[in-house]
Amino acid sequence: MIGPLGLPGFTALHPQAPVEDAQGSLELLWQIQQWMQAITGLPGLTTQPVAGAQGELVGLKLFQAYHRHHGQAHRDIMLIPSSAHGTNFATATTAGFINRQRADGAPSGIVILKSAPDGRVDQADFAAKIAQYGDRVAGMMVTNQTRRRL
Repeated sequence: MIGPLGLPGFTALHPQAPVEDAQGSLELLWQIQQWMQAITGLPGLTTQPVAGAQGELVGLKLFQAYHRHHGQAHRDIMLIPSSAHGTNFATATTAGFINRQRADGAPSGIVILKSAPDGRVDQADFAAKIAQYGDRVAGMMVTNQTRRRL
């Protein structure tokens, strides 16, 4: 079993440590970014924030920026499995995926995906939601691990 990962000199660094005292940590973060860019082929990425709902929010805002940049700002549906952690729903709402009816009568905001008994996304429901909402889907939030520890 893999235990918690951490390097004491890295993980114990105070967030407000002077820049000159944090050069080793900053170099490691920079190197991780370089590796991830090489692996993914992306022109850039961020390692901040490092976890939690703040990371979720950054991810959703990146989804939105990507879609706006590609002329697809109409993507107003966020798919979230019923087995997701509660922060997913709160974060999606904070990012602007608010359940409401659009001027054309169509719903927008968060669309809940059914979960299979084992906590995974129900594939038939996922396919049905993609067929229903199509190019209005901005993304899908999947908690890893689910609340059922999968």
